[in-house]
Amino acid sequence: MTDSDGARLLVDRLELPYHNVSTHLDEVHAHPGLWAYGKIVAYGIQETPFIHIDADVYLWKRLPKEFLNAELLVQSLEQGNSEWYYTYYGRYREEIEKCLPLIPSSWKKFAGECSAFCMGIFGGTDLEAIRQYVHQVQQLVGSAENREGWNAIFSNGHSFLQWSNCAIEQLTAYCVFNELNKWPRTLFYQDEFELSSGRARELGYTHVLGGKYRDRAVHNRVAKRIQTDYPHVVDHVARLLS
Repeated sequence: MTDSDGARLLVDRLELPYHNVSTHLDEVHAHPGLWAYGKIVAYGIQETPFIHIDADVYLWKRLPKEFLNAELLVQSLEQGNSEWYYTYYGRYREEIEKCLPLIPSSWKKFAGECSAFCMGIFGGTDLEAIRQYVHQVQQLVGSAENREGWNAIFSNGHSFLQWSNCAIEQLTAYCVFNELNKWPRTLFYQDEFELSSGRARELGYTHVLGGKYRDRAVHNRVAKRIQTDYPHVVDHVARLLS
């Protein structure tokens, strides 16, 4: 699921072999800095169980059945002390709550628990729970009552808006699924993804977190792997760039 520009790039030019393509996101109107919003809207209109992986995630193996069949699936639980939480979530949550009159019910109950879900991968079979999550995000981002408040948040600059996505996507997921009393299956235990690469190698899962996607060494490792496993893709991209 994408918009018309995305379809022209990914399907018409790169010729990625999608079975179905929807340009439903042409109808989504939000500040372009809220990059998480489009994919969340896409979750809400799925009619069959699904798994989404972010563009900075590389899945080198097929997931085990217990994850493919999970009612809800996320990458991991993010949990830390108050300083950690404030750095990555708390300051943005405070600004959102200060500026927006309409705050999701789940935030009022669970946003103070210094926790969120890392959602480099997300999906599941429980479409009703996912739709309730999407509904609360749409209240937060798309409601007319919050429009002026978002304009105030935008005035804080691109960096502030960029990190607000984490609160919108990952904090809201933690709050909603707690409100529904539904705990997602996680690929990794808390902190395991960062502290040990053994589990990541076992699953064939790479998430180029944060600013690491700008790291030249990471670029080279990914390029080498693609050249080895998918040489036809490399040739095709090289022709397009030339």
